[in-house]
Amino acid sequence: MSSSPKISVLIPCYNHEAYIAKTITSVLEQDFTDFELLVADDASTDNTAKIIREYVRKYPKLIKPIYQKENKYSCGVSICNEYQIPRAQGKYIALCEGDDYWIDENKLQKQFEILEAHPEIDICAHGAKKINIQNNEIKLITPAVETC
Repeated sequence: MSSSPKISVLIPCYNHEAYIAKTITSVLEQDFTDFELLVADDASTDNTAKIIREYVRKYPKLIKPIYQKENKYSCGVSICNEYQIPRAQGKYIALCEGDDYWIDENKLQKQFEILEAHPEIDICAHGAKKINIQNNEIKLITPAVETC
């Protein structure tokens, strides 16, 4: 890995105990490896911070956590804008909320290649689905769109 990663992956989370392990794992399973993982727990009252700490123990050079003592969102503070983006070292930023996960292990590679090939592009997105955890119903939120 180079001194500065190509991508900073930001994961903001609050009370995502049921999801955060899958979220982090989905990032760690990316075929693209030149990234840093910045996780910010916004003073969760469940076991979210404990789960993050377990991942930090396994990947101390890759995962860089922040643990808030007071919930900043409830005070009107954006965790990503105030705490995550200023410490990001990557050329690009990828966002994955703490209750989301990536299903394509090539997501970062694909988006990196598009952004590198098209410097006129300022943002790159992907399709999204919403899963109801009570009945496993899947709803398409945002369809995938080809940009090039």
